[in-house]
Amino acid sequence: MIETPKLAPKRVVRVVVLKMLGIFDHDIEFPADDEFVCIHGPNGVGKTKLLELLDATLHANVSKLFGIQFETFRIEFDDNTWIHIEQKTSSGGIKRLDLQAYLPEIGTLEFPEVSSDVANKALNWLNVEGFIRRRRTGSGYINIDPATDQVISDDDAIETYMSELPEEVAPVPQVWAELSMAAPARLIEIGRLRETSVQTPIRQRLGESSEVITAIERCAQDLASRNKAARAAYSVKAQSSDRSYAIRLIEEDVPQGMRKESDLRERYDSVINRQNNLSRLSLLGSQDSSIRLPAGQIEPWQKLAIGLHLSDLEEKLATFDEISKRMQAFQRIVNGKLSGKRLEFDSERGFLILVDRNSLPSEEISINELSSGESHLIVIVYRLLFETRQGELVLIDEPEISWHIAWQRQFLDDLIELSRLNGLRFVVATHSPQIVGRWTKRMQLLEVAG
Repeated sequence: MIETPKLAPKRVVRVVVLKMLGIFDHDIEFPADDEFVCIHGPNGVGKTKLLELLDATLHANVSKLFGIQFETFRIEFDDNTWIHIEQKTSSGGIKRLDLQAYLPEIGTLEFPEVSSDVANKALNWLNVEGFIRRRRTGSGYINIDPATDQVISDDDAIETYMSELPEEVAPVPQVWAELSMAAPARLIEIGRLRETSVQTPIRQRLGESSEVITAIERCAQDLASRNKAARAAYSVKAQSSDRSYAIRLIEEDVPQGMRKESDLRERYDSVINRQNNLSRLSLLGSQDSSIRLPAGQIEPWQKLAIGLHLSDLEEKLATFDEISKRMQAFQRIVNGKLSGKRLEFDSERGFLILVDRNSLPSEEISINELSSGESHLIVIVYRLLFETRQGELVLIDEPEISWHIAWQRQFLDDLIELSRLNGLRFVVATHSPQIVGRWTKRMQLLEVAG
């Protein structure tokens, strides 16, 4: 078994596929410093399949690779790493994958062929060892994850417990699995964003009634959960600093940077502004600061008490830094596109939608009353901000569906903002010239063969 060192983060810079769908050859360049690349071409040239192929390879998902017809597929990375796959079909109809890779940390690697029945071996082993429970149904099997008591797909079961699989039943070499961690990717399936999603406790999947919620409702619930977790972390931090405040007040000196009265007042105003902003985001309740600065000269003993208090507040408020950045970007992008409506935050419900009616007070409407285009906008922006990992390659197929031309024109600029916030890079497959706009140098054409 190959001992795999920790792999450095890697950025995709080139993708080459030959005989995809038995016909098409495509070669996509993606400079490492670019935030995105757009691929376009007529229907049927394999834009969606190319994204799926890239996603399956970077997730080491062999079952999806077997589901896409191609002859060879190669990904090159910014540190000269490459992975090369050949798909072969035997006379008996069994598909096999030939895999080679080069990693600077290890060198050139060749692996045994992977056959299309390898996933079943892995799933059976996971079942025997208790990592999953497999149950027969009329159409085959379902997998239940004991950790969550929920149904889990074959692909997700293997990906979740890949590190537990012994070499003889692992569907992919461990190095490939490690590479998928060094070059994380995510496929955003636009069609799914508009569909309702179903909660999946095992009792529901096995025949009992299920609660159906829309994708936008799920996003609102998820934000409410994140909000609650952030406030809990703030409370823990607050309790810790409050317990030691009296001791530190006796033992410590005035914090550096607060010894001048002007600096202290400036720091105070900054903290109050941060509190007010977090209150507006529903992360904190309405703030009434526990300290009011004297109108006159501040005495040395007061500087010590106020300085320690402000330092503690800054440290506690820092627990909200990550979520507040994302919430502000979420609101700014969404409200920059909605017309006559605006998104606001709520600590219990995540977010809500208000309609502005001339001189009348704003009126809340159900998030399910939004148009399909508005819902689609909110869900995709939410997922890109809150459900992606730092440095991920995000693959987006035809984001223009249900969008007004004005929104399409702003989309790539929004991606640049998201890239700066999360370190993301994007491959966007599109038919829309409005999306591409001024970014024609980032376009790559997938042409029809011959």
